[in-house]
Amino acid sequence: MKKWMGIISTILIILANSVVAQISANTNIENTKSEVDNQQSLINSVQEGFTRVTENGKLSLWVNTENADIMIEDKFAGYRWFSNPINLNDDSTASNSMKEQLKAQLWVSFLDEIRNVVTVESHTHCVMKNTFEIRLVRKNNQIVGVKTTYDFQDKTQMFKISLQFTLENGYLEVSILYDEIEEYGTSVICSIDLLPNFGAGSIQDDGYLFIPDGSGALIKFEDSYKEASDYKESVYGRDPAVNLLLRTVPDSQTIRMPVFGIKKDNAAFIGVIDEGDAIASIRASSNIRVSSYSTVSASFVYRENDNAGIVDKDSLVRTVRMADKSPASTSPVVRYYFLRGEDADYSGMARIYQSYLVNKYNLKRLTEKSFSPLLLEIFGLTEYKTNFLGIPIKKPVVATTFKQAEDFIKSLKDNGVSGVSTALYGFQKGGYQKKTIAKESFDSKVGGKKGYKRLLDYADAPVYVSYDLVQNFSAVNSLLKGEKYIRNLNGMTVVREKGTLSSGSWNGSPKWLITSAWRLKDLCDNLLSRVTPTQNSGIVFQHMGKMIYNNFSPNANTDRQQLKSSYQSILKKSKTVLDHVAGECGNVYLLSGVDMMYEVPLESSRFQIISESVPFYSMVLHGYVNLHSENLGLSHDQYSMLLKCIESGVSLTYRATNCDAGKLTNTALSFLYNTQFSDWNEVIAKNVKEYSDIQKDLYTQRIIAHMYEKNLSITTYENGTVLIVNFTNDNQQYNGVSVQPKSVKVIG
Repeated sequence: MKKWMGIISTILIILANSVVAQISANTNIENTKSEVDNQQSLINSVQEGFTRVTENGKLSLWVNTENADIMIEDKFAGYRWFSNPINLNDDSTASNSMKEQLKAQLWVSFLDEIRNVVTVESHTHCVMKNTFEIRLVRKNNQIVGVKTTYDFQDKTQMFKISLQFTLENGYLEVSILYDEIEEYGTSVICSIDLLPNFGAGSIQDDGYLFIPDGSGALIKFEDSYKEASDYKESVYGRDPAVNLLLRTVPDSQTIRMPVFGIKKDNAAFIGVIDEGDAIASIRASSNIRVSSYSTVSASFVYRENDNAGIVDKDSLVRTVRMADKSPASTSPVVRYYFLRGEDADYSGMARIYQSYLVNKYNLKRLTEKSFSPLLLEIFGLTEYKTNFLGIPIKKPVVATTFKQAEDFIKSLKDNGVSGVSTALYGFQKGGYQKKTIAKESFDSKVGGKKGYKRLLDYADAPVYVSYDLVQNFSAVNSLLKGEKYIRNLNGMTVVREKGTLSSGSWNGSPKWLITSAWRLKDLCDNLLSRVTPTQNSGIVFQHMGKMIYNNFSPNANTDRQQLKSSYQSILKKSKTVLDHVAGECGNVYLLSGVDMMYEVPLESSRFQIISESVPFYSMVLHGYVNLHSENLGLSHDQYSMLLKCIESGVSLTYRATNCDAGKLTNTALSFLYNTQFSDWNEVIAKNVKEYSDIQKDLYTQRIIAHMYEKNLSITTYENGTVLIVNFTNDNQQYNGVSVQPKSVKVIG
């Protein structure tokens, strides 16, 4: 056995016939005879270099004291999960350096003393140098796990990081103990990849990686021959306060749920990021040229870092790598739930995560009376710039009035569509993208407050008024910004710009600032105190469901995790004021206070590494949350997207105005095109009817299983109904049932 450097206390885990002294993660306590006997019986159990540490009804936790590897035994399934592949010598594909990476439990990225980004891994830099320590963890006088401390002692590194593994009721909990990290050199830790190789699947295994990209996606082990680039995306989307020098807007789908998983043969696990989700990224790798193993894991920011532009004494702009002075506020915690047999697939993962969210957010089942098959996003007032006698002026442009919005709903009712929800944009004073409005007020050009009240009285479903308190378009040129708006790492106020549809690069207009967390809370408190709740009235806070960011201001520093908490407190308070609160784009933390999510994803980003998209998002939330799709009016294949909605049980969303898109050119609503309601009325009515005929009776039902077989999508609901969707242009067969091209077959 290797001797561990730096161990002052008695070694806690040794092989058979040794007496073990237990040290709690928090206190040192002498053991009673019964405790020692209990530990002795555990330590006596040794298999293949692993020593059993603890067990509960379902799982047992083992550790290899030679290299700190962890093994989880699922006793019911008779299956073992390893923190690192155990047959690396059989991998003729991987290089020696890659094999060292596959043996690691941590990858750590840091800035060295000359601000270069360096990545090291725990096996080469700690295990091989004997600079690691393992201790038992105790809870209520019982051994529940182990804590491994890695001491990176090279001159360019010099830091300590501790991992804690504990067995809880039905899952393994793994934590990076941020409050115990020591940086005793000049290096500055930026991010940490946790268990990057846990449960790695080989090309010889039957299975896949699951990633929560968009609606959800699978990366099949067999597809590693595609030699695709690694996947890495931030949970809840990229940070608008970082990478400003790139001047681009991402065009990929966003991770809305902080989960990942692996299926191998008849076993699977799902990793749920329980703490630190807003500072996390999901990483996946599957490339036969690099290794025969496919892996998926979570990475966490410890200190944010970025390239920043600094003006030197000669007025030249230099690029400097900077790091946040403050580390993240939350220690990451990941729960690993293990599945077996028929449950060992992404459907089983969805059921596990659904149960987790139901308990976390106290979710209630939907009732039939709240069924809303359609959401109309209606846009009201904007303006365009012109000049009069050479003097720049602005003129109002009315896209839709309250009366016209009421006519939209009436027209749909005449066509047999009821229960139409609406989200109103730009109906407040000044219109769309004007100054931040923190009170209930409506512009007279679109009908004023009386028009709003008439719309509420006529509607038979919630009317959500949108307020944009996150982005401020009117304060860009203000000299008195103070701490109201977020700053980047070099202390400058963050100014964002719109990206072009073609390239995603910034086009210079419009520009906006982003509200800091403390200011956002004050604005929301003021708004909610001035809202008059009435029947059908609702609210949606723009961007809270899709934009989460750091603020590097020295006087108001907040990280993404703290902003997430602020969002949740705002939503909870909103729910006490109004019966209806909607969440835009569907980041899962919105569940703390919304009754409806819209613009939820129907597909994944379809990166090369992805084998297929799956409706994981809706499988988790269907039956608990009123879900509405992304805007279907932008789809080039309307009917296929309708089938996607039917497949996943996500209601339809369309954008609507009462004017031609040409009228909106050179206005803040120039991103709208093909939205004139009169052009869409009959199409919308037809699609909603087809959707409702199938989904109305399934609205309250949970989705218990989904799979793709023979070019067909098969979704099973808890009442036994099975939906078979054929997305192809050919007739398909399933268990003797014929399914016509581009159609849905309902069984049961």
